[in-house]
Amino acid sequence: STLFPYTTLFRSLYSRQLYVMGKEAQSRMMRSHALVIGLSGLGAEVAKNIILAGLARVTLCDPTPPDSYDLGGNFYLSEADLGGRRSRADLCSGPLSELNQYVPVAELEGDLTADAIASFGIVVVTGAPLGEATRINEACRKSGGRFIMADTYGLFGGLFCDFGAAFEVVDADGEEPVSGMLLIIY
Repeated sequence: STLFPYTTLFRSLYSRQLYVMGKEAQSRMMRSHALVIGLSGLGAEVAKNIILAGLARVTLCDPTPPDSYDLGGNFYLSEADLGGRRSRADLCSGPLSELNQYVPVAELEGDLTADAIASFGIVVVTGAPLGEATRINEACRKSGGRFIMADTYGLFGGLFCDFGAAFEVVDADGEEPVSGMLLIIY
């Protein structure tokens, strides 16, 4: 059974995703609970996109109050948010929850323990030190959750995914992927 009936509303709300991924993949996504850790620019963008994609629930974790650097990347924060005690997660949860009425958005209650991490099927980490990201990844692996770490470094970025030992990649055509390297930046 699905959490959201396959009605005309459903088909219109997620029509692009249904076309690209199919009904089964969208149904799996709509049963997924995600934790987004780190809500600077990249984390806020990730949270926005997965909320619009239609996950069952999204939880935000970032106890840090915003600073002026955040204003350059997190479009849910403003100058009025600087200097206060409210966290990035607290300030972003309201505007993010307005994006999709079918996706509840909450803040993580309590500490980021292994038990807390185990309650999510997907954990996305941005802006965490490598040691903390490794601890979170180990908790995800132990509980069977999926782990994604993403970060940006100026013009560059990095991504690491750990979906567990049982994750299987299916290569549809067997062709070597097209890749390239940027040699000169003007």
